Amino acid sequence: VWRQVLAEPSKNFSPSQSFFDFGGSLKFVELAGALSKQWGVTVTVAEVIAKPTLKEMAILSTETEQAQFDPTAEAAKYDFSKFTKVTSKARSGKAKVLLTGATGYLGAYLLKELAENDSVETIYAVVRAKDESRAMQRVVDVYTKRGLEFSDNVKSKTVFVCG
Repeated sequence: VWRQVLAEPSKNFSPSQSFFDFGGSLKFVELAGALSKQWGVTVTVAEVIAKPTLKEMAILSTETEQAQFDPTAEAAKYDFSKFTKVTSKARSGKAKVLLTGATGYLGAYLLKELAENDSVETIYAVVRAKDESRAMQRVVDVYTKRGLEFSDNVKSKTVFVCG
């Protein structure tokens, strides 16, 4: 965002440099607007003046995001009707598992182990993606990176849930 507002190349910035170092005092309004747009939350001019270095603005982004996080509004963005199917069928005797973090280091191995376990019928893997095919592709990419085989068991037992 600094690069955009100041029209300077990124290599000119360091974490400890102040926005003031670039004569940016008149551009704080533009910076606050650009940060608000990028972060999706309101960032005031006073906040960016109070934290003028890149390092402080990185901390500000986390603080601002946490302060304006509304769990009810966040939950309203998702379709939880898929999970009613999970709970209504959960009485068959075989396990149905909800797995988050399937694209992480540990999650990839957990998914593999769960898929190979005969007592597990279905694995609902929550993956950040726009649709189920992209979710599956993200997991396949992680498996390839980790040298794991995306087996028929993983493919047939896993329901990819976008989230």
